[in-house]
Amino acid sequence: MNRRVVITVTDERGAVVSDACSAEPPPPPAPTPTGPSVADCCSDLKRELGDLTNLLRQLLQKQQALQDEIDKLEKGNQAQAKNIQDKIDALPKPLNESQVGNVVDTHLERFRDPRFSLLGINIGADDHRDITFTGRGRFFAPFKDHFAVQAQGEYLYFRNQREAQFDIGLVDRIGAFQAGLFGSFKHVSLRDPSVSGAVPATWGKRP
Repeated sequence: MNRRVVITVTDERGAVVSDACSAEPPPPPAPTPTGPSVADCCSDLKRELGDLTNLLRQLLQKQQALQDEIDKLEKGNQAQAKNIQDKIDALPKPLNESQVGNVVDTHLERFRDPRFSLLGINIGADDHRDITFTGRGRFFAPFKDHFAVQAQGEYLYFRNQREAQFDIGLVDRIGAFQAGLFGSFKHVSLRDPSVSGAVPATWGKRP
């Protein structure tokens, strides 16, 4: 009959103490974890700096594109403003006060009926070498369609005689016919005061 005895040895903490001869060697300790190396840190930093550089380059490109667009819009606005200003400058300028007066006078003169006036003066001497004077004047002013006002005067001066006459009247012309109604005022003065006086008269005429 065979018997087998097993002996278990424990330490003071109760842990089993294996046989030094038969026990397997303990496993090697795990390697202590180490941090990243300097080369890895520089590589990561370089990569991040490159990404940041690319981001800044993209931002600068976008800013330049926006600036180009703004410059293009400003040039377009300046060209449009210049075009509008050129059109404004090409518009006729408003007339000033003197120009307006000239235009009004021109239009009034165009629609104004023509006037006719005549003036004649003679100065001389008679047989006794006394001064003589005669003067005549006539004024004709049409108005409306076929009416006119006619006025005329005459003055005679001699040494022993003075004579003045003034006529005024209304003339109406229809076709080839003309009629007028006049009033005449005449004053005669001779050397003798007793024969001086005024002679009014009213008369009409037609051609």
